[in-house]
Amino acid sequence: MPDPTRAEIQSQWRAAINILEETRNFGNVNAANLLGLLDTLRQSYEGDWIDEAETAAQAIRNSVAGVVSPATAARIQRPFLKQYMKSVVGRTDLNRDRDMLNELYKYFVDNTLRVQSRVFTFGTPAADGSNIGNGQILRLTKDAYNFDIETGHIDSKRAICIADQNTGTDLGREVWQVRGQVRGRDDLERSGSGQEVLLVGATADDSLLQNASWTGTAGAPTTLPGWTSNVQISLNYLLDNTNFFRKAPSDGSTSSALEIVGSSRTTQKLTVRGTELRRDRPYIFAVAWNRAVSSASGTLNLRMGSLTTSVALSAQTGWNITTVPNPIGQGCWYKNFAQDDLQVEIEFIRTGGGLLIDDAMLIPGTFFDGSWYWVIPASAASYIAPRTLDEFTWNDLATEAIIQQWLVRGFGFYLPHANGSSITWSEP
Repeated sequence: MPDPTRAEIQSQWRAAINILEETRNFGNVNAANLLGLLDTLRQSYEGDWIDEAETAAQAIRNSVAGVVSPATAARIQRPFLKQYMKSVVGRTDLNRDRDMLNELYKYFVDNTLRVQSRVFTFGTPAADGSNIGNGQILRLTKDAYNFDIETGHIDSKRAICIADQNTGTDLGREVWQVRGQVRGRDDLERSGSGQEVLLVGATADDSLLQNASWTGTAGAPTTLPGWTSNVQISLNYLLDNTNFFRKAPSDGSTSSALEIVGSSRTTQKLTVRGTELRRDRPYIFAVAWNRAVSSASGTLNLRMGSLTTSVALSAQTGWNITTVPNPIGQGCWYKNFAQDDLQVEIEFIRTGGGLLIDDAMLIPGTFFDGSWYWVIPASAASYIAPRTLDEFTWNDLATEAIIQQWLVRGFGFYLPHANGSSITWSEP
């Protein structure tokens, strides 16, 4: 028997998905749906054997919910995933779903294939107005190819601080409990994620770089451990033990910021600490800087590998937090900032004054329900640490799509997508 074509496999796969979708519609979407019919039955209960009727009704619900469960959704789709790998992609190892799905994603990227997007509206974590601290939660919703990460749930999320410097953790390493909405009773009432994760604030000690908080006594240093400069260190740098951003957990009794008083490039290669990045995790380079104390003017260039964020220094006040990339997006992924002998760089092209630099944090994100997160300080006149019960909230919405939704339900996976046009695998 000849191998089926891509179009034929997609047609079969679409038909299988349509069974799942129409079962879901009957369960809780159609005007006359199972949950509504069960409710009508319960409202009418009278008589001696109602318990038997309810047992049978619940069995019907359980059976239909089982049809649209993740396990069943994966089972009915898996044969077509295997056939796609064998007949179209040319893969011979058909034993692991994740490996096959990764191959399918790459094939879609390489051949400009698309499914209909779920069309997410991703919420931005917003601080509650009563918060003590002035931190921020950054959220990444793009993958390395600039597609929305469409595996998340449509729900409301809340992050609440459950540990601060006085209740069990270090300054800056506050612990945040992040929760989605309560899950529905079963997959007929699929709603919130019901998921939970702990996010921990990042400090200079958590940076993948050595000497990220510029420790040392006040004055002109002769070396900057871990860092390399293109100019003489003792003539172009000072350590300031008074005007620093915040105390790192390992600072002990002395904290400091680096003041750059001459045009310079300060770099650190990942080989200094033997740091190895992962291609399946996103990273940011976040730096605290202050031009106001010593009236710095000029240009600040921050680099993470091949990416650069530039800031014109003129009238900014207080401490500012700048990230690479800025804004965060597909550049957070290694493939998009990779370079030979990768390094980070802080370049000050000086017109006048001195520029204070503190926390230089190269840090990976934490995954939760389809997105990646970082908890870092926000730009402010001065750093104020979060306190227990500080909180952030955000909401996610989507208009949904059939094929993409069932890939997510069955495998926790999504494919390259578009909205309305350029669709190469049409909806049922």
